[in-house]
Amino acid sequence: MNSIFQSLQSMILIAWLPGIFYLWKREGFRRKSEWHILIKGLVVGVFLSFIWWFSYTLLFASAFNVSGSEIMKGAITLVTKSLKEVGDTNHRWSVMLFMISNYAFCYTCAYIRNNIQETGQPFAYQKRSVLDVELKRLKDKKLTPIITIRFKEGREITGKCLRYSLTEPREILLESLDRSISWIRLDEQVIEVKLNEMIKKQKREILAKIKRFFSYCLTKVTRGKNEVQPQNNEHRS
Repeated sequence: MNSIFQSLQSMILIAWLPGIFYLWKREGFRRKSEWHILIKGLVVGVFLSFIWWFSYTLLFASAFNVSGSEIMKGAITLVTKSLKEVGDTNHRWSVMLFMISNYAFCYTCAYIRNNIQETGQPFAYQKRSVLDVELKRLKDKKLTPIITIRFKEGREITGKCLRYSLTEPREILLESLDRSISWIRLDEQVIEVKLNEMIKKQKREILAKIKRFFSYCLTKVTRGKNEVQPQNNEHRS
């Protein structure tokens, strides 16, 4: 029973968590079921971890004077027991470097995959995307942008952009004019995303609220003065 638990613990930290790390960077977890995350994370993690273990053995094992099997055994020992039981200093450094670089390798694979422009995916996240830059700018100013999305069939949706994702799948949480809220996926069915200039209207509304607040305060002060004056007149008389 103890050996089964140790095997599961090793699988989770050496393969499954790197796969989850890849999925988080590549797709995000929104609208993903637990089974999708569990199974796909395990498959991707085992595949990428095996590739990196093979590459790491070819590139760095000779520098630490260890073999690929010793690195894997050391990683399992590190996870299930402690670093002191891995072996000598070179063996420990080789195992620690393998564990850290494995996560970095999975993250790098997801980053490269995200930045490869795919056919039919015009909204794939790129740092040079004007839409991303503008939405980020408005978010920093704490302004809610008004967005119009036009589809291939000619349909258009206009509403407030409440949230948006910078990872695949690209989606926008839109509050339409009829107050309905829905996630809109920016896929090949979308041909245009228009950022409407409604910022001035929002600023006018904010200024109007400030003006009403000061008017309310001024009214309170004026009423207080008017109540004090009759009392002073009564004392004098």
